[in-house]
Amino acid sequence: MKEKEIIHIQSDEARNRTINRFCILIASTAFLYFFVYIYLKIYPLSIISLSVSFLFSFFVYLNKKEYYQISRSALIITTNIEVLIFSGYLGFNSGIYLYLFAAPLLVYLLFDFNQTKTIWFYLSTYVITFFLIFFNDKTGFFTPIELKPDILKIIYACNFLCAFFMCFILVLYFATNNYNFILKLTGQRDLLQKNLKERELLLSEIHHRVKNNLAVVSALLELQTSYVDDEKLKSVIIESKNRIKSIALLHEKLYQNKILEKIDIKEYTNELVNYVKQTFNYQDKTIEVILDIDPIRLNMDMALPLSLIINELVTNSYKHAFKNQDQGTIKMSILQRDDKMHFSYEDNGQAEQPNKKENISQFGLTLIEALAFQLDPGHTMNNKGYNFEIAVKVI
Repeated sequence: MKEKEIIHIQSDEARNRTINRFCILIASTAFLYFFVYIYLKIYPLSIISLSVSFLFSFFVYLNKKEYYQISRSALIITTNIEVLIFSGYLGFNSGIYLYLFAAPLLVYLLFDFNQTKTIWFYLSTYVITFFLIFFNDKTGFFTPIELKPDILKIIYACNFLCAFFMCFILVLYFATNNYNFILKLTGQRDLLQKNLKERELLLSEIHHRVKNNLAVVSALLELQTSYVDDEKLKSVIIESKNRIKSIALLHEKLYQNKILEKIDIKEYTNELVNYVKQTFNYQDKTIEVILDIDPIRLNMDMALPLSLIINELVTNSYKHAFKNQDQGTIKMSILQRDDKMHFSYEDNGQAEQPNKKENISQFGLTLIEALAFQLDPGHTMNNKGYNFEIAVKVI
């Protein structure tokens, strides 16, 4: 069962318990009026008061039997009829209409706040009842019984006190209920914040451990190169080590970042390019790298393939593009335009072969194309040797 459904059921159960208590309160009040009207020798109203007391007790029974809608509708209809009868019998000055001021609170007690149409409908019945009482007082359509002023004052005082007491009880109920609700929300908020901090700490620790494990693998590959005499095999190991390092650097950035789900591509690219430079620092060459990168924050799903593309292109430029020259320039830009990220890469190197594309390994090209597809299946890519242009949608 969903959490919202459980909360809704719990709310209904709490409301039903409160309605039962309120019905018992009204039944007790009506029973008290039974003795008041006997004392005042208004016997017809004493019989009606006793009937009302039994009727509201019966509503409690209906709620126990889970006839909620019937009991709630009957409760509202009964209160309307009761006020009309007593007002017609005793007159407007008896103050029986004062109970109608508790009507809005009673309706909100009976029904959920989301049942807007139902609430407005039942509220309108109380408004109609008040206007009928007021209309009868002005027109004299029903003539009330003649009562002594002292008796009328006693009845008005009883109605005023009971109506005020009911309003006070309902207001106190809603105030307490809202206070408990706020406390519950505050407790849930604190629990969520605690869980969120624990989750962030756990994710941070995971990224830290992944980075350390990748660093161990990278170190093992570095150590392996010292035992390899074949230059081609050594080159393959170094390239693999660089790819692993680019992934480890991502996890390091996530570990250091306060926002564990986003990576600043500008900062990350600077560090990655510097690392590739250090890898090839044994070459006596001056290679200038010009970066034009917007401060774009990407999630791991986009940052990982983009980082491997950057690593692959920069590595290939250092290895192949500047074989016959001591100086060179690499230009790379990552710019965001609307919902797309435009990546461009070029160098001014002169490879031994006229067609630069042949100098990039077939594996490197396949890897770049696969990574670009992973970035965005609908990407566009323009490949001319070491010059690449890729446009992908930014997530």
